[in-house]
Amino acid sequence: MASKKILSRQLFEEFSKRLSEDTRILQSHVALVSALFYYQDKKQPLAAFQGSRSKLMRHSHIRSTATYHKRLSDLVKYGYLEYTPSWHPTSASRFRFVIVDKKGSDVKGR
Repeated sequence: MASKKILSRQLFEEFSKRLSEDTRILQSHVALVSALFYYQDKKQPLAAFQGSRSKLMRHSHIRSTATYHKRLSDLVKYGYLEYTPSWHPTSASRFRFVIVDKKGSDVKGR
C-alpha cells in the first residue's frame, strides 16, 4: 500500500510539473485542477471519479458556467483530463486525470 501511495504521489508531481510548464494554462485552469484533485477518490487516485459542476465551480471560484466549460474543455483538449458528462441534473459527471509516465504513456490505474 505504501509503495502505491508513493507511486501515486510521484505521478501527480509529474502531472503538476507538466501543468506548470504549459504556457497555455491559466490561473483558472489551475484552480479547476485543484478542485478536481480535492474531489478525486483518495483511495484510488488514478481511477475515474465523480464531481458536480456546482461543487467544482464553488471550490475553484469560477463564477461563470461558460468559463467553467471552456477551462474543462481546454484541459481535455490539452490531454490533462478525461471527462464524461452525465447530462442528468442530479448525477455527477465522471473525470479521470491523464497521468503520463516518463515515456509519455498514460498510466491508467496502475
